[in-house]
Amino acid sequence: MTVTALAAESTPKAPPELVALPSGHYVGTAEGKDGSREVSLSIEQGRPGGAFKGTLRTNDRAPCDIDFPITGEIRPDGGVHIDSKEAVDRGCVFGVELKLAGSELSGFIVAGNGPQKVVLRKR
Repeated sequence: MTVTALAAESTPKAPPELVALPSGHYVGTAEGKDGSREVSLSIEQGRPGGAFKGTLRTNDRAPCDIDFPITGEIRPDGGVHIDSKEAVDRGCVFGVELKLAGSELSGFIVAGNGPQKVVLRKR
């Protein structure tokens, strides 16, 4: 093996650049086994590197029908993961896994009543 080939093999590749989730208001509907709910997601601080903050609201039963502060990250593959400590603290346990495609986010919200398919579009 030549020195040039060895140097090429040992040069680490740069990780893919993460884009910021576009700030703004996303609205849509979540469909689950017990019907549909309106969902809105406001991204207030999308940052390079993939991290963001905002609020999430689902038209749900009390005490879960309020705006929850969220944090999240966008991954190199366009996947979006959202967490809310406040929602968990109130017993409104949910997980949000979405995929960004243009100005649309689609995927699932997992709540106490099971998974709900959701599609959100930027306003």
